[in-house]
Amino acid sequence: MRQNEIVTRLAAGDEFAGCRIEAVIGRGGMGVIYRGTELSLQRPVAIKVIAAERAGDAAARRRFEREARLMAAIDHPNVIPVYAAGEQAGDLYLVMRYVGGIDLQQRLSEDGPMDPAEAARVLDGVARALDAAHARGLVHRDIKPANVLLSDDHVYLTDFGITRLIEDGQSRTTETGDWVGTLDFMSPEHLRGEDTDARSDVYSLGCLLYACLTGVPPFSRASTAATISGHLHDRPPAPSQTHPGLPRAFDQIVGRALAKIPAHRYATAGALGEAAREAAAGRPLRWGPRPVPARTRDVPAAEAAAAPAAAPEPVTRPAVGDVRAMSVGAAATRPTRVADPDARVTRRADPELVPTLRVSAGAGAQRSRRRHSAALAGALAALAAAAILALVVLASGRARPLRPFSTAQVSAVVQRFAAAYSARNLPALASLLAPGVTRIDPASQQRGSAAVLAQYRRQFRMRPLPAAYRLGELVITPGWVGRAAGTYTLTLRGGSALHGHVVFALQHVGARALIGLIATQQNSGPGATPGATAARS
Repeated sequence: MRQNEIVTRLAAGDEFAGCRIEAVIGRGGMGVIYRGTELSLQRPVAIKVIAAERAGDAAARRRFEREARLMAAIDHPNVIPVYAAGEQAGDLYLVMRYVGGIDLQQRLSEDGPMDPAEAARVLDGVARALDAAHARGLVHRDIKPANVLLSDDHVYLTDFGITRLIEDGQSRTTETGDWVGTLDFMSPEHLRGEDTDARSDVYSLGCLLYACLTGVPPFSRASTAATISGHLHDRPPAPSQTHPGLPRAFDQIVGRALAKIPAHRYATAGALGEAAREAAAGRPLRWGPRPVPARTRDVPAAEAAAAPAAAPEPVTRPAVGDVRAMSVGAAATRPTRVADPDARVTRRADPELVPTLRVSAGAGAQRSRRRHSAALAGALAALAAAAILALVVLASGRARPLRPFSTAQVSAVVQRFAAAYSARNLPALASLLAPGVTRIDPASQQRGSAAVLAQYRRQFRMRPLPAAYRLGELVITPGWVGRAAGTYTLTLRGGSALHGHVVFALQHVGARALIGLIATQQNSGPGATPGATAARS
């Protein structure tokens, strides 16, 4: 039975779990939510029924049962209470207080960004709910507008279904290692698959604040890979840059909440909520100085940019032997958009010129896409660590530091890759790949140049044969880990074509600039050729 069959079977007037069904009020990746009346007490309720195709999944069943226990354990006015939970005719269900109104996602979609006072009020309600959860040792891990309900002047946080105990550092919600959460609001450590704690919720809450003030998430990009890269590496955006009327204090608040290092964020969700209220009221912010390590060069460049202090510091070349400073990649540099790969490369100073498009990877996303994204996040993190190859030993035995990759260098390498692939020239491709290169697509991964070249050899033997490979709409980020993200068009013999997105990352191997990461995602739809695989390029 599929989710839409649940909707058909449970119609208005039916009785289920001691309740009379009245209407469907929502659908999600876990199931369907109905409005109803609890018959014993004649009170309005919301009934959440798990999707039937997932009810037989042991991991999903455990997750659902956990949601009931955890939500029932939190007694707070900003958390929707659970009245009952159980199973009926093979369907798992939760019975909760019915809250009239709309969710924050609908509010932002219909009315656009909030004014600072309203945004601060909503954030404060969510922050209070989170503090109550954190006090019980729980982490929400899925803070997003769809999980915030607005009823008159009251704010509720819901859906603790993917919460876990803070102390249970080894637990994961799914057996397969799939992500839980929503990509646009995930913390860097969550994306890397590391342990999460209350500070991860603080990061997500900072993303929520940015969305309330601007109408879009802070790192919403044109592809899953670019969104992940933004969370992992890019400077937190300033709300006042896109909405000049906003108080500049919110720039500092968002910068601190979205710090890449958890210790540099607000200590509690309530502290972030209080700062938002102060900024909305026009009062000076009252936090203490941001924690600073013993040596400033221990702080990644993206962290320096996230500090509440003021102007961005210039990117400087790390000292010889300073391994940690060199591992930050291009986090402190701005991307360069290359509209035409054949045109002269130019650098644009305004990061807003980089095209953005919201990509949702919430509960309804396909598992293959989540695995692709998780693998890409891990590969990017590993590649940043590989940037510690900071010295080139010259023939004379003397050493000198490497230089960050320039925009022209990154562009030249990826264009050579495109030319070699078009010519089906395996030796030329081999000369561009780092020994430990990782190649990722939604269906597979290859690690090491031998495995990647074997994959390309298989592609070159497929029918129809690749005829030309062209990159377009490149966004290039120079730095210690040079990155290029854009679209590809693979023309096949016979005139058909495949289209998709691709991300390259460069690393130093000795004195050479080689490709350490290739991640591709083929577009679906009419452009896809029958019989062709997503493992192209």
